[in-house]
Amino acid sequence: MKNSGIDPKTCLPDEAKFEAFMLQYRQQIMLYESAIQCVTMRLDLIEKECEAQRMRKPIRSVSSRIKTLGSINRKLKTKGLPLTMESMIGLNDVAGIRVICEYIHDVYAVRDALLSAVCLNFYRKRIISKIRSQTVIAAFT
Repeated sequence: MKNSGIDPKTCLPDEAKFEAFMLQYRQQIMLYESAIQCVTMRLDLIEKECEAQRMRKPIRSVSSRIKTLGSINRKLKTKGLPLTMESMIGLNDVAGIRVICEYIHDVYAVRDALLSAVCLNFYRKRIISKIRSQTVIAAFT
């Protein structure tokens, strides 16, 4: 085996630091999961309110995702940042929810309903609207 000049012992992260990072990472992911649950629960209530009032449902589908640690690491590398909790928390797209509505006015109605919910506190509000064969896709992050 060739000697690469790299001591494998120094390449491995300190086990205690790694375990501390993984604990913080799992706690942060739990917060993202909780936030997604809160928003999707509110979206479900919006649908049920429309159903109870015999109105057309404004939401066609809802999907969510949380980036994997590998994906987070790749994103940080492209930005030239180290894999730390501070860097990870600074990313804007670790977790996301996609709400698909049929009509543009539904996108804004759902947005307004989410923003008026007292139980939710958004620190950043954004809507991305793309018209694809009469379907409007809105992303709330």
